[in-house]
Order: sequence, then structure tokens, then C-alpha cells
Amino acid sequence: MELGVGEPVGGLAYADPNYAASLREFGTPFELARSGGWALRRAVPGSTSFDAMGCYPLFSCRDWSRLADDLRELPDDLVSLTAVTDPFGAPSADQLRETFDVVRPYKDHFLVDLDRPTEGVVARHHRKAARKGLELLTVEPYDPTTELDTWCRLYTALVEKHQVSDIRAFSPDAFATQARIPGMVGFKATLDGRVVGLHWYLTTATAVYAHLVALHPDAYRLHADAAMIWTAIGYFAGRFRWLDMGAGAGVGEAADDGLTQFKAGWASDTAPTFVCGKIVDRDRYDELTRLRTTHAGDYFPAYRVGEFSTGLVPATP
Repeated sequence: MELGVGEPVGGLAYADPNYAASLREFGTPFELARSGGWALRRAVPGSTSFDAMGCYPLFSCRDWSRLADDLRELPDDLVSLTAVTDPFGAPSADQLRETFDVVRPYKDHFLVDLDRPTEGVVARHHRKAARKGLELLTVEPYDPTTELDTWCRLYTALVEKHQVSDIRAFSPDAFATQARIPGMVGFKATLDGRVVGLHWYLTTATAVYAHLVALHPDAYRLHADAAMIWTAIGYFAGRFRWLDMGAGAGVGEAADDGLTQFKAGWASDTAPTFVCGKIVDRDRYDELTRLRTTHAGDYFPAYRVGEFSTGLVPATP
């Protein structure tokens, strides 16, 4: 099948400064200059303190071996830094513990080995759904800087359906910035010229990340999601080695959700991610934690437990 977008060139994905800039509504982006990663400096609600978080949904950097140097030189006015590690390139859990104060297993990401034959990897029911979708729809790559109004409308409908009000909701300004990130690739599914589904993918030299999905309600009965993923796998194969489908909605025992099962059906492998925390000011960290009345459990930083809304919207298709 001949596809209508030029040869994709890998970018920096979540380590791109433009990606950090797209999240500036939630904090002030700053670079970890030695490692080439980015974080957001945020005010701690109800206090005069600040902390930092790696960019949602994954913290990536160009040189993980230099991250410890960056963390030793974090600004003194920060209480802590939190990051969820990229499944590609990040050190092992034991190595991360040499750098961070807290390292906890988070979610396993589902990976597609693009060097393997797709028919032998993808579950039968997904292959069947993709065929049905491709019989009904036109699926093709597209430039994400176009169709932005349609993208925002479809994505906003998902956000409202799942009652998301935190960083996962993004904004039209955030999307306009992300659409211009080098290495961003979009896929569009249309029915008689009407857009029913859009996917966005971020790329690096060897890996592709399924970033976000925006679907019309009709997309589900038309199997648009499966048709776009199948098309994306075929498009990226031979150009990149891995496709990261992301993780499910739950964590640990709660990970047996529908989104987890959907993504597992496309995957050949899994890779772990970790929640990592660095405490910069221990006294202030303990003081802020004591002020909270809600039990934090394993949440880091403990004083921010409950910061994300309960609604769940997939961060990846």
C-alpha cells in the first residue's frame, strides 16, 4: 500500500524541549542539561514551596549516565523531583536506586517488535477487527499540524466522557505545540471523507511511542482504532525497531483492565517503567507530608497524593 506522507525521521520524543514547552500550563519547563532531559517546576498547593516532575507520561533523556549529575545540582528551592522512566534506555531498577531516593515498579508497557511478522504477533481478534475496519475506512498517515480543530474536538469529547481535569486533558495550545515536534507522525481514519479517528505517534532513532488517540463515537463500531494501529505497524516496520503501545489503566493487581487486554493483544514484549523520586529538601518534604490528612500509601511525593482525577482516559491508543 502506498502511503502519502514522507519518510519519517526519528526525533527526541518525550525528551524534546518542545514537548516540555507544551506542558507549560502545568509548570515551568527546565532542562537537566547534562542528561538532556526536561522537567516541570511546580508550585506545591497550599504552600510557598516548589517541586518538580518529569514530563507526563514519561521522563526521557538523551544520556541517562549523566542524570545523577543533574540531580545533584537541582535548585535548592525544590522539595523533590518525581519521574516515570521511559522503558527505552533507562537503567535497571538497581541502577536507578543509586540515583534516586525512591524507585517503585509502576506499569509494564506493551511493545511491538517491528522486526517480527505482524501476523505472528498480533492477536487473531485484533487482526480480524483491523480487516473489518480497513474494508470500511480509508486509513492514511497525515500531518498532525493539520486537522487540529478536529483533533481537539474529538479528544475533548473523550476527556469530558472520562471526567479528566488534570495534565492528561492537555489543551488546544498544548496540542498545537506537540503537533510541530520533529518526528511526530499522525494517522487518520475517514469514512466517506469524514474523520472518525486520529492517532499521534512520537519517534526516536529506533523506537515509536503511541502517544495519543482521538476517536469519534462511531469509531468503535467501525473498528477504526484497530485499523489505524495495524496500518501504523506496517508503516513503521523496517523504519524503526520498536513500537511502544503504552500501558493499561491500572497498576499492579488492578492492571487487568480492558485497556490492558487491548494493548496486550498487539504486543510481542513488555518492558517495565518505574516511579522514581528524589528528595531535595528532606525537612520540607517531611513537613509538607505531615500537613496532609490523607494516607499516602506508596505515593510519591506523599504530600501530592490524590492530585490526579479519578477519571481515566488512555494516554495511548
